[in-house]
Amino acid sequence: MMSDKQIKQWVDHVPNFKTYILHNYITKTIYFFGLIIIFIIPTILIIPKIFKQQPENFDILLETHYKKVVWEDYGEVFEPIIEIPIYYPEKGFQKEEFLIDSGALVSSLSREKAQPLGFSLAMLPRTTFKSFGNSYIFAYRANILTKLGNEELSIPIVFTEAAETKSILGRMGFFDKYSIYFDSTDQIIQIRN
Repeated sequence: MMSDKQIKQWVDHVPNFKTYILHNYITKTIYFFGLIIIFIIPTILIIPKIFKQQPENFDILLETHYKKVVWEDYGEVFEPIIEIPIYYPEKGFQKEEFLIDSGALVSSLSREKAQPLGFSLAMLPRTTFKSFGNSYIFAYRANILTKLGNEELSIPIVFTEAAETKSILGRMGFFDKYSIYFDSTDQIIQIRN
């Protein structure tokens, strides 16, 4: 093995050795940073855009921001609540808040909404739904007129006997016709055609 003194003597005798080492170090550094600039930085910038790309052939019929609600045991949470206009015979289209619920078979409103919407519960077909705790509730089937963007549509709903419940936007007549898009980055909900 060579001593430090022997290495120094050998290095001093080899012409341009120090220049060679320095040039080699600089070249490798340039290659390294070149790779970062050429491959890694564009990858970091482009890949999120690739995964966030949205199809170009849709119309946004409704867009709203997330609604945050404070729950006693859970704190502030997001609830997918949107406002859509529904048709009241005496007032025309009025906005109503609906909770988007992909687990609900059909949209629902509380029984208090039936009369203002022009329905008599006694004249509507009655059905039963299994509720929380395996209890059954009565509901009355109807169709209501609503509006998304400039598009009017009739959706099936039920009026539930449970008083003062949230209005629910369920699957039937809605999820099978429209796409619901949740954008957690921008915290918005979009209803798309």
